[in-house]
Amino acid sequence: MTLIRRLLLVTFSLLAGCSPVGVFTHKVFGPPSVEAKYILKKVPTLIFIENYRHGSAMQFDCESLMRAVVDEFEKKKIVPLVEVDRIYLLKDNDPKAFRAMPTQQIGKACGAEQIVYIDLLDLSVGGQGARDDARGQSATRVRVIDANTGRSVWPTDAADGYPVIYSVQVRAEGQSFDSVRGKVLTGMADRIARLFYKYKPDEVPD
Repeated sequence: MTLIRRLLLVTFSLLAGCSPVGVFTHKVFGPPSVEAKYILKKVPTLIFIENYRHGSAMQFDCESLMRAVVDEFEKKKIVPLVEVDRIYLLKDNDPKAFRAMPTQQIGKACGAEQIVYIDLLDLSVGGQGARDDARGQSATRVRVIDANTGRSVWPTDAADGYPVIYSVQVRAEGQSFDSVRGKVLTGMADRIARLFYKYKPDEVPD
């Protein structure tokens, strides 16, 4: 940003509000940034996703979303991440013991100091007929857990986690259910990552 542009921004921000100057500022500089819901500590972090109600039925969706969320975190360099493969190694070594492990213990065993825990409530794709729109949707709840104490540190006002919902609707022609599912995964991953960094509203993908 040039010096003149910065001076204009400061000047108009002082004069802004609901006035015409505020409208002009919005048009010139765009909408104000959206603050992160929570600032993660810059420590080894594990992204862990499950549906504890129907674990086996949604295992593939959980693993796919976990990879997508990891990709978003890495692109934005939000925090240093623990490799997801450590979860699978831990699980393969003793599947029965893994199923009984609390989330905190899984995080510690994988070398994490904090865990972004995501409860995948729903991920579905549907449509009727070749001419109808294809629809996809997903719902999650997100929590941050201290891997040392097992305490949920965020959100503080919702024990089940912060709700995140994403949906997409596209023309069915030329779209497979797999491609729509892929859009749902990347869209949900983007929404989850944006909980933890500042962004411009116009940067949010459709």
